[in-house]
Amino acid sequence: MANFFFKVKNADNKIEQGSINAVSLTDAAVKLEQRGFIVLEIKEESSSSHIYSSNYSDMSFSKKMVLSIREKKEFFNSFYFLYKSGYSIMQVFDSMYNSSKNLKIKSLCSKILKGINQGRSLKESMKNCSNALGIAYTMLVVAGEESGKLENILSEIIKNITMQEKVKNDIISKMTYPAAMFFLALFVGLLFKTFIIEIFNSRAAGSDACIMSIAISACLKIGFVFLIIGGIIFTLYKNKNLLAKIASTLFAFGPIANLIKNYNFSNFFSVLSLSYAAGLTGAESLYLSNTVVKLPNVAHKLKKAADRVQQGCELTTALGATSLFTEYAISQVSAGEKAGELEKMLKAVAFDYESRLRVALDVMLKLLEPLMIGFVGLIVLYVAVSGYKAYYNYLFSLM
Repeated sequence: MANFFFKVKNADNKIEQGSINAVSLTDAAVKLEQRGFIVLEIKEESSSSHIYSSNYSDMSFSKKMVLSIREKKEFFNSFYFLYKSGYSIMQVFDSMYNSSKNLKIKSLCSKILKGINQGRSLKESMKNCSNALGIAYTMLVVAGEESGKLENILSEIIKNITMQEKVKNDIISKMTYPAAMFFLALFVGLLFKTFIIEIFNSRAAGSDACIMSIAISACLKIGFVFLIIGGIIFTLYKNKNLLAKIASTLFAFGPIANLIKNYNFSNFFSVLSLSYAAGLTGAESLYLSNTVVKLPNVAHKLKKAADRVQQGCELTTALGATSLFTEYAISQVSAGEKAGELEKMLKAVAFDYESRLRVALDVMLKLLEPLMIGFVGLIVLYVAVSGYKAYYNYLFSLM
């Protein structure tokens, strides 16, 4: 008995692939045909190119596992170059499993391989892992494989992830200085409040409190304040729903609103363009693209737009009715629908929102810098007033 890799077309005219155990190539083909499949490709799996061992079952896979942007980029880069080199889907994941040093990626590949090995389609196998890659990317891979455009889809997914990574790095790099200034000013203010001023106050009150005990108390108080701030940041980072609600609230405020809006809309139109390229229908494309929007209020309006398209409404009319997008975006979508170049026009809209995102980021940074300077100024004023007050109290206590 040997394992044979197969690619077949099922009764719904969709491509499936997997592995089957049979005595010979003919025996494998007969078994597949008896299941009602039309055999497109079948070949014996060589031990050098495909190794199925019990090691796969040793890799635990959590349904809550989520890959970071960097990990997604590594996953899709490997996927794209292996597939482009002529590897089959199973060989791609097997090679990634054996070569990757990232445990999350190895676990994901192990889960997908076990699903295919058990006779499930790629769609079924990847659907169980959609949380790790995101529903949008997962279904785009499946749609691209079924339509025969997987190589192109993987290339576009990599471009989309690279854009997100670049935006994230830009935000981190540009926010580092204001954040450092904020925390440094806060630390200095707390240090004066809990240590320097406490020394003057204790001496003015005639207390013989040890400087070391005051210093320890000050460290504990400052540490407690920063621990609370760190806890709040960590909670927001881990609780995506809470973060989405806060983002929706901030959506109503000027520069922050522009930043959040342009980031979400850039992703939305990028995935929408990919969905059309993968051969999905208008409604399917909208439903899928809506999964990358992290603003509940906006996502609700886009779901209504998808419902309208499903009922026969044009994409331009459905998106225009949401009142979410710029006139340029709607005009480009309209031109794309009329000229039959919708995919190309959607890419242009995504690029436009990406450009707007970078402008919004620069504007917010320019507004943030004077705010930080003002905050530092208030801290300096507080330190000066409190310092002079404590100093004069101490002098009066000596008289």
